[in-house]
Amino acid sequence: MKKIISLLLALIIASSMIMYASLPVSADIAFTDVESSKWFYRDVTYVLENGIMKGTSSTFFSPDVPLTRAMGVTLLYRMADTPSVSAASLPFKDVKKGQWYTDAVKWAYSQGIIKGKTETHFGTEDNITRAEFAVMVARYAKSQNIILPRFRGLLLRDIDKVPSWAYEAVKELFCAQIIYGKNGLSFYPDDNLTRAEAAAVIHRFIIVPKDVKNESDIKLPETEYVVPTTGQLVIKDKTYDYDGGNVTILNIENQTDKDLKITITAKFLDSNGKLLRKENRVLDGF
Repeated sequence: MKKIISLLLALIIASSMIMYASLPVSADIAFTDVESSKWFYRDVTYVLENGIMKGTSSTFFSPDVPLTRAMGVTLLYRMADTPSVSAASLPFKDVKKGQWYTDAVKWAYSQGIIKGKTETHFGTEDNITRAEFAVMVARYAKSQNIILPRFRGLLLRDIDKVPSWAYEAVKELFCAQIIYGKNGLSFYPDDNLTRAEAAAVIHRFIIVPKDVKNESDIKLPETEYVVPTTGQLVIKDKTYDYDGGNVTILNIENQTDKDLKITITAKFLDSNGKLLRKENRVLDGF
């Protein structure tokens, strides 16, 4: 019963939350693995156009490839406009001088954004987990004196699996709608972060309204935003509708992440409330 109630509450939150979208992005992408139908298309386009991420070749972005810890730090460094760094040495023996990530690691370490896996080892080539990246992003916000909004409660189905050192970071980013969870609001903290997921987090972090505590305080930084008004829950190929937070499902039993998919029909409005377009989306991603 608790599991059913938690899922229903999560659906109510998901159907009533406001998600923020950037200005329309260019469809002119050279990468063959970034199709406009993919959930990450707008996110990847944004980080490419703003010089935060690059492709892995002239034709591939490699959205499903795991991100390394060095790459994760570098994305935050670029998001901060690559500030100058001091010549101070680092305690990490695996961070070599003159590498593409050296300045990023120095900067992040000086700002308190990163710590090593040990006192002398950073783990530059190790894959970064979803929990680790959430901590880096939350620390980045703190280092920049950014106050993230709180738009919803913490309703992740696997929150008990989030390690204690990452709990507050995951909570902060989830409540600010910078992370959504996957497969029906599960976070999977120990999974490797993919390049597409990293692009999504960076994009949402940049465009989400800052320094607000309530939705009524929001001043939209973009010319359009999206309000999911209707939705569907799909369990084992059976579809159930909900509308405006009124969930019509009364009994959900023995659902698994593979069985569960949440989709929404979203309305895009301008800052005056005029309907711009409607779009179907899957509540998935990072």
